[in-house]
Amino acid sequence: MKGGGGEVVLDLAERMGVKQEKYRRFLERKIRVYRMWQSFSYYSTLYLKLYNETSEYLIQFLLLDDLFFECDEAILNLLDNFLEQLVKAYNNKLHEDFDKGVFFEEYTSKVN
Repeated sequence: MKGGGGEVVLDLAERMGVKQEKYRRFLERKIRVYRMWQSFSYYSTLYLKLYNETSEYLIQFLLLDDLFFECDEAILNLLDNFLEQLVKAYNNKLHEDFDKGVFFEEYTSKVN
């Protein structure tokens, strides 16, 4: 969608998607620090999946009904704050598990 001055104007859902992607990339960078950890693959998959599900559910909820908020900016600020706290919480938990040396080994089953 284009505004009067030729600038691109995004609707609320698109703006929320941009914020969701921004924080996902931020989480990916935080997780990448642990890539040498033998449980990296497990945790990377786990936290990115949790982030995707949680942020998507929140966005769907916020888009359902705008009666709770007076303007798009209030919704975007809420989303921004929530996603920031979500990424921080995941990073803190990941760091805690890394410090504890938590290890998940993937077992393969062999059929004889």
